[in-house]
This record gives sequence, C-alpha cells and structure tokens, in this order.
Amino acid sequence: MAEVKAGAQPQAEHDNLFRDTADLNKAIRYVRDTNAAALLEQIILALGGVVAVVPVIFNVACPLANVEYSQTLPADTKGFMIKARKNSSIKFAYTASFTEWITIDAGVSYEDKNFYSGQTIYFKNSKPDEVVEVVAFN
Repeated sequence: MAEVKAGAQPQAEHDNLFRDTADLNKAIRYVRDTNAAALLEQIILALGGVVAVVPVIFNVACPLANVEYSQTLPADTKGFMIKARKNSSIKFAYTASFTEWITIDAGVSYEDKNFYSGQTIYFKNSKPDEVVEVVAFN
C-alpha cells in the first residue's frame, strides 16, 4: 500500500464529492426537451428575468449596387441588426416594393427588437462588391 499523508485522503474525497455535485448541478440546469425549455423561458420572462438569445449571422454578398437583395429571418426571430461591412449606405425595407424604406448611412447599423418569425427583409447597397451583415436574435 502506498503511504498516505495525514489529511490527504479526506481532502481528495471532498474534492471528488465537490466535482460530482458541481457536475450534477450542471446536469439539472441543462434542459434538452424543447417544450420544457420554452416553458422555462416563459417562466423566467414572467418573473422579470433575462433569457439568453442565440444569434444567427448572415453575410449576404451584394456584388451590384442599387440591386434588391433579401434575407429571410429564422423562425422565432425576436429581433435583428443589419449593416454594410464596407462603406455603403443601405436602403432598407420590409417589403420588396421599396415604396417606403429607411436609409442606413455607411458605418451605421440598424437594429429592430420586434418579433419577426420568418420575415423577409429587403435591402439595396449604394456601392458594388458589398457584404451586408444581418444578425438575427432568437
């Protein structure tokens, strides 16, 4: 048998118990069932808590200037942000007709925190060879 120093074994047992308890707590907090996760999110929000969001990033290549491009937002999108990566301004609209739009100046982002499940957004960049960045928050 190996020699054990006084106090070494109980400390090691304590460390193992602590690790097991920490792992157990992580397992309890992790929810795999999507229905249970949605219900838990509703409870957290009803109690005034904050629920973490999972961003989805789209980099839309826009090789031509003043041509309509679009991006469909994922289901359950709770908000989004849009901006041009380079020095283009963007004409942005919620409909393809572009009868009404807003202009997002170069170097500026636009953020909308409303609920848009499956909404398609439309945009035109002012300069060629642009990438429009869209971040959807679920």
